[in-house]
Amino acid sequence: WYTLSLHDALPICFVQTYFSTYTSLQGNSKVCADSIIQMQLLPVADTAIVTWTADPGVQILNSTDKTCTLTSSVPGIYIVNAIIQYPCGTDILSDTLFINELPLVDLGSDTSLCEGQTLTVTLANNNYNFLWSDGDISPTKDLQADQTYSVTVSNQGCEASDEISIDLLPQKMSLLKTGSLCDLYNQFPECSVTNAITVNWFPDNIVQSVFSPQESGYYWFIAEDDSGCTYTDTLFIKDECPVSVYIPSAFTPDNDGVNDYLITFLSRPEITEGTLQIFNRYGQNIYSADLINANWDGTFNNNNCPEDRKSVV
Repeated sequence: WYTLSLHDALPICFVQTYFSTYTSLQGNSKVCADSIIQMQLLPVADTAIVTWTADPGVQILNSTDKTCTLTSSVPGIYIVNAIIQYPCGTDILSDTLFINELPLVDLGSDTSLCEGQTLTVTLANNNYNFLWSDGDISPTKDLQADQTYSVTVSNQGCEASDEISIDLLPQKMSLLKTGSLCDLYNQFPECSVTNAITVNWFPDNIVQSVFSPQESGYYWFIAEDDSGCTYTDTLFIKDECPVSVYIPSAFTPDNDGVNDYLITFLSRPEITEGTLQIFNRYGQNIYSADLINANWDGTFNNNNCPEDRKSVV
């Protein structure tokens, strides 16, 4: 409430006009838009009849012969008049109101954000002053989840405030992997992300709910749920076939082009070294070679070995 006192209305029986000798706003004559302003005449004769008028843009809420309550929502400079009618004449007293703009501040409704997301708020500047609850004075601010923010905006003594609370949406997605990779036996794992509506698997940017890697290596994904939240992670898929060496139980070194050599088969490419040794029934070592390159033709000392059972180590 702001009070304007008009002291010039004297109970005399002739017309005298006093414009501003005693007329002043008690306190601050500069008020904010939408404020309630109280004006009063001091003193005034009981026989006087007072009519109040104001410039367009000022609304008179109610008035009596001594007081007037008014407001204005439009910034500007306005004249308010008190027209005093005595039995013998009329006097008019006027004063000026300075209505300052009331800042408009709206942070929006309370909301929720995903983990890692921010909400950028930019308030209308208009040379206003800003003060956030954390001490920041910028009109633009990145708001984080799981926080409550308030801001006060001021303009020439007029202030407006607002507050917003931002919740953190729960992380409801998780990686699910079943099975293991063993390409020797055509076994492949299945990977999926629970509660996801879309999943992009990389490095090949494959969009599908269930992904089955065919090779060992690093894979990663970006998933999104029905709230628009994203979840990303990396996984390493390795070949989990058992380490084994396959050696045929028989071969026919007769130079017919079919099974002429004893060749080893390795289950895992990670096997890079080893030794193959073959012994006859007497314990004599008749062949020895690197496991990777083993290729026995059935001879010993350039002589064909007799058909027989041999021990392999």
